[in-house]
Amino acid sequence: MSRPLRRPPRMPEPSAVPVVAGGTLLWALVGVVLWLGRHSGWMAGHHRWLQICAAGVGLGVAGVAYCVWRERRLSRCASAASCTDSTPDSQSEADSNISSAG
Repeated sequence: MSRPLRRPPRMPEPSAVPVVAGGTLLWALVGVVLWLGRHSGWMAGHHRWLQICAAGVGLGVAGVAYCVWRERRLSRCASAASCTDSTPDSQSEADSNISSAG
C-alpha cells in the first residue's frame, strides 16, 4: 500500500544579518581593546593584530551590506515571477521529483 507523496513544508530562510553584524561588532570590540593596550607590555611584538581587526571590521561591513542586499532582493523576487536566480530552486526541484515519482 503506497501513500501519496506530499510536498515537504517550505522552511523560512533565517536572516544572516544578525550573525554577520555580531561578528563585525566582535572584531571592532577586540580592536578597541587592542588599541587601548597598544602601549602596554602585553602588546609587544603584536602590532599586526590591530590590522587584522581592521580587516575583520572592513570585511564584516561588506558582509552586512551584501546580506541586506540579498534579503531585499529575495523578498522583492518572492512576489515577482520575473526574477530569476542563477542557482536552481531546491523547492521546485523537489516538486518536479515528487510529480515524476507519482
